[in-house]
Amino acid sequence: WTEALRQLQGEHPELLARPLDDVWDVLDRDLGPLASDLKDLLPTPVGAAATGQVHRARLEDGREVVVKVQYPEAQRLYRQDFANIKIFCRLLQPEHLSYIEELERQFYTEFDFRREAADLEEISRNFAKGSGNPFADRVRVPEPV
Repeated sequence: WTEALRQLQGEHPELLARPLDDVWDVLDRDLGPLASDLKDLLPTPVGAAATGQVHRARLEDGREVVVKVQYPEAQRLYRQDFANIKIFCRLLQPEHLSYIEELERQFYTEFDFRREAADLEEISRNFAKGSGNPFADRVRVPEPV
């Protein structure tokens, strides 16, 4: 059984991915008319996880991008999971509750794509040419669109 589950360790994102129609439903709902700027959204994701998936695409102006899509129920399911874990901790391991609560706070940052974009912009500035960063010529940071 471990060999069967090994397939889910990131080598095959398509095993976790949702169908492309579901992805377009999320994009249309979240982006509204801006979703029409996406062209050539590739059907096979480059990555997928419990919270969402990532596809390569091209914008109407020709720029190549990756599109990160969050599953609509992901936050709700994480909240339920953490609520259950905290109940368990309160009953059987109360000394670990503060760790679980901090872990929960950190996990929720994964759902804030705007914050992630702001973090990418800051990291990009830190690695920009002329920033004084000795690794600036060796690190490439994606630019949020």
